[in-house]
Formats: sequence, C-alpha cells, structure tokens
Amino acid sequence: MTGDASLALWARALAVGSLLHAALPDFEAEGWGLPQGVEIVGAMLLLWRPHLLGFLLTAVSVAYPLLFLRDVMTQSLYLLIVSLVGAVAAFYGTASASSKARMAVTGTTSVIYATAAVHKLNTDFFNPEISCAHHAYAQFLDYLLPSAWVQAVGVPGASLSGVVVLVELLLAVLVWRRHPARFVVALLFHLPLTLTLAPAFGAVIFSGHVAGLRARELVVARQWVSDRRGTLLAAAGFGLALNAACAGARDFATVPIWCVLDAERLTRALQASAAGPLIVVAIGLLRGARATRNPPMSALVSAPAVLFVLHGLLPYTGIAVQHTAAMLSNLRVDPSCHNSLIFPEALRVRDGYVYLTVLEFAGGQRPARSALGPTTLWNIAALYAMRENWCVDHLRPIHVAGRWRGQDFDVADLCGDLGTALPKDVGWPPAELFPSFQAFQKNLPRACFQPCVH
Repeated sequence: MTGDASLALWARALAVGSLLHAALPDFEAEGWGLPQGVEIVGAMLLLWRPHLLGFLLTAVSVAYPLLFLRDVMTQSLYLLIVSLVGAVAAFYGTASASSKARMAVTGTTSVIYATAAVHKLNTDFFNPEISCAHHAYAQFLDYLLPSAWVQAVGVPGASLSGVVVLVELLLAVLVWRRHPARFVVALLFHLPLTLTLAPAFGAVIFSGHVAGLRARELVVARQWVSDRRGTLLAAAGFGLALNAACAGARDFATVPIWCVLDAERLTRALQASAAGPLIVVAIGLLRGARATRNPPMSALVSAPAVLFVLHGLLPYTGIAVQHTAAMLSNLRVDPSCHNSLIFPEALRVRDGYVYLTVLEFAGGQRPARSALGPTTLWNIAALYAMRENWCVDHLRPIHVAGRWRGQDFDVADLCGDLGTALPKDVGWPPAELFPSFQAFQKNLPRACFQPCVH
C-alpha cells in the first residue's frame, strides 16, 4: 500500500465506480452473488486506502464473470485492467510506482474513448432511424420531459451521431493531456447515459479522469470545496430534486413510496445528487488549473493502453466484439452486415458467429423457439447457454445443425457431449476451456437493419 494522496483519491473514485458496477441488475443472476460480494469488499478496502488486497479483490471479482458468467460489459474489462495496475502500485508502495500507475490508467481511459468513437464510424450509427445515438437521445428526453413534450421536441438528424463521435474523440484528447476541461465534458456527456441506459459506466470511467489529477489540481479542488460548501449542498439538492421531478413524480402518482425507492431508483437518485457538486468542482478546476501534457510513457506504463487498443480492434478481425468498447455503437461485423466506414472486410480472419439451419425440439415442441434458429446469429457461448437452460427431459432431444468457423456440424442432441459433437475449436478463446466466455452479441438477429445494436 502507499500513502500517495493522488493514488488514494483515484482508488476511492475507483471504489465508487466498482460499487455502482456491483449494483447492476446483472448481479441478480444465478452465480453472480459471490463475485458481487467480493467486489463490494474490495471496494470498501479501496475506500479506506489504496490497499493491495482491495485492488486484487476487485480484479478477481470482475475476472470471474468475464470468463465464466457471460459478462459482456467493457467496463468489467476496464475494471480488471486498472485494478491490476493499481495492485502493482500498491505492491511497490512508492511515489514513482503511484505516478506510473496513474499514468497507465490515464492512457487506458483515453484510448477507450478513442476506440469507442472509432467503432461508431459505421453506416448504421449515422442512420437516425436505428442509431444508438438517437435511441439514447429519445431515452433521455423521455426521462427528462413529459411524454407530450417529447414529441414536440422532435428527432435530430445524423448530426447528432457526429456530435457523439466528436465528443468521444475530444474526451480522448482531454484525458490524454490531463486537461481540466475533461471533467466538465465527461460529466455532461455521461450524466444522460447514467440516468437512462448505462447506470454504472459513467462512474467507472470517471475514475480514470481522476487518475490524471495533479498535485496542483488537488489543492485547487480542496480549496474550492472548502470555500463553497453551501453551493455544493445546493447543487446536490438541485440534482436530487430534478431527478425526482423527472422520474419520481410519475411513480409517486401511481406507486407506493416503498415500491418507488427500490435499489435502482435510489442509486440513480444518489448519482443525480452527486452530479451537481461534481460539476461545481469541475468548473473550479477548469478555472484554477492548467492543462499539461503527459510525459512520454515507458513501454511498461503504456502497455495497458496498447493492449486495449489491440483488443479493441478485434471486431474487425472477427475474433470478438464484446468488451471492446463497441457498446451502443451499432457496429456489425458479420459478413452479410459488415458496416464499418473505415475498416474493410478483408481484415476479417474468421467468422466467429454460429449459423443454425436446424433447431428442433423433441416431438416438434416449442415452434417459436425453433423459429429462432435460422433467423438469429448465435455464438458458441449461446449454444452452451441453450443447453444449460433448455435441456429438460420433455424437450429432448434438441437437434441442432449449422455452420461454425467454416465447418458444418450436425448434433443429434444438444444435451449430449457438445464439446465432441461440434467441430474442433480453432483460435481464441478455446470454447472447450471457456464455454461461457461471451465474445459476441447474444442472440443478434441476422437481419441487418436493427435498431441500436449494442
């Protein structure tokens, strides 16, 4: 562990993001309880101080769902990377290790924004009819305004998609340069998503902004907080009231208060109330601090950022899509629907999707489910999940046939030994070792024109 003030502040910011990550609905699924508990314990340790055990517990708590519980979130991979970086700093416990660790986190945060922007450079993201930018816009308007007003506001054109891409690229530059404006831009960009579609990602990635704080900025922030406590309280109250007015009022009219104040609404209310003071402090940093360039990174310090960039390019090779910052991007990499504007199909080294031609349940049962076979893009993890969820005596045998990684297969009963029935696995990750690793989207329709493909 180390007593470095900047590392301690980053560790606490990471802990807050980790706690919100652990509060996501994903953790309500079977098997997620233990990782959730471990993550909470790790976060509590990091709230206390940048302790080696706290970083390691956080890393373990997100690594297990990634490998074994079909976790699809980029923020989980981000937490794994930066927790391991923090563990190295805590292990050495020196000011130099702390500085290098925070620089590595800053670089990783910057390239995530850049990678996310690159993934959005596709034809569907710039199509207002199906763009995730317009989907998020509609969700936020619905949250912010009465339904009658939403229709009056109208829907912007493709320019909205361009603005989103430019803001993400701007954030990548601001984070890399450790420019104080990054806090204001990030808060305004992530808050609408936090209150609607991505309740934890904003807090998780915001911890990466905190990692770049310099000693002077810490002094300015502390002085600003000390001099404006009343303003901060008022800003917190305003955020809480606005959240109640936008979301809670409709609930209070029809639902008892003890039903309204569930964990999800409470978390959202706390985040809304925290946003006000954070914006006030961010404005103080913008007024009182100066931008600096990151010093040249050594190969070791830049390794996490470089690794994430390489990993972020995997969709265009056909190896993986999930965990690559492609969320809310409309990106399609399957051969018939490839839509990237900058990466050609020639980069694809393999097609990782499973194409079912047959999905039959015993005695012709479940015709609706059977119809999903030829109309859906499957993946190997989805087949294992299908076996886990659907293999009951009255539905067996489940006959599946199709094509995977260039090889035809015909499995008389999915509930048998799937590992030997499928073609031999090639590439990474090997399905025999990690059958639950979710490299591709779950149950993605084969039709190309799909609204907001995550």
